[in-house]
Parts: sequence; structure tokens; C-alpha cells
Amino acid sequence: MHTNKALVGLVLGMGLVIVVGLGVLVYGLVQKAADPSFRLFSFAASEAIKDGGKAAPASNITVPLPPGTSVVSVVRSGELLMVHTVDEEDSSAVLFIDPNDGRIVRRIAFGGRR
Repeated sequence: MHTNKALVGLVLGMGLVIVVGLGVLVYGLVQKAADPSFRLFSFAASEAIKDGGKAAPASNITVPLPPGTSVVSVVRSGELLMVHTVDEEDSSAVLFIDPNDGRIVRRIAFGGRR
């Protein structure tokens, strides 16, 4: 009856892997539901995360602006910089910029006068 013992062993082994995997999945879901910060596996943190989660700010950052656009004001808002800009057509925008890397996180544009 068991002429293919290797095949039977392989199928049983894969079935065991599926059952263990489902058990780990259910355990992880239950733990995550109870504690949203739960992590089943913790990966090695980078140096920036080890130092409190803040990367060293870049020394020179260039934020590209369209031609004819000027900066009206710059205000710090929490962790971001709010930059108010106005262009030649009197349209203004507020840019939220991450000061660590110069990335524009959000842009809110306002139409010009008519």
C-alpha cells in the first residue's frame, strides 16, 4: 500500500507546515487585535531608528519651485515646515516639507483672483 513512502512523507510534511502556518497566523491576528503595536518578528533597526528615530538632517536641501513662484513665509508646524508660496498669477500654495530630506509631504493649492 505504501509504495511511495517519500511522496507520503512529503505530503504529510507539507500538511504540517500548513497547519503550523495557520496557527502562527491566528496567534498573530489575536495578539495584534489585543495590542496594535505587537510585532511577531522584530527586524534589526537601522542606525537612524536606534538614535531615537530621527535621521541626521541634510546640510543642503533644494526645494524645486516653478518659475515665477516666490516664498511668502516659512513656519514650523510640528515636525514639518509650512512654506507659503505665491506665483505670478496670484495663485498661492502651502507646501508641507520634511526638513530632514526636503521631501514635499503635502501641497495645498489655492486659485488666483479673478
